Amino acid sequence: MEMAMARFRNAVWAAVPAGTGYDPAISPNWTFLPFMDVLTDLVGSTVAVGIVCLVAVAAIGGLVWAGGNFWDHGRATQIGKGAVAVSIIAAFVVGGASALIRWGAQAGSGI
Repeated sequence: MEMAMARFRNAVWAAVPAGTGYDPAISPNWTFLPFMDVLTDLVGSTVAVGIVCLVAVAAIGGLVWAGGNFWDHGRATQIGKGAVAVSIIAAFVVGGASALIRWGAQAGSGI
């Protein structure tokens, strides 16, 4: 079995000489599948719902932070600060997900 795999590997490498820069020229086709528009809308609405939820988390975290500070509850103040910080970082990731994926795909296509 190993000998057959070695022959196959050698045949593949012989078919594409080193240094030829073989490129299969495959690129994304956004119109081939009929549900791509629906899928794009679904993902966009999911991002919108996520951002709205993160705004709610930041607002509630701010209230907990203020209440904990006012009533001198150290743990509540820490939880409120953490909720605000995490919601801001999560909003960066959720809001920038499309741009981050686009950047990665463009960087990967140039390899």
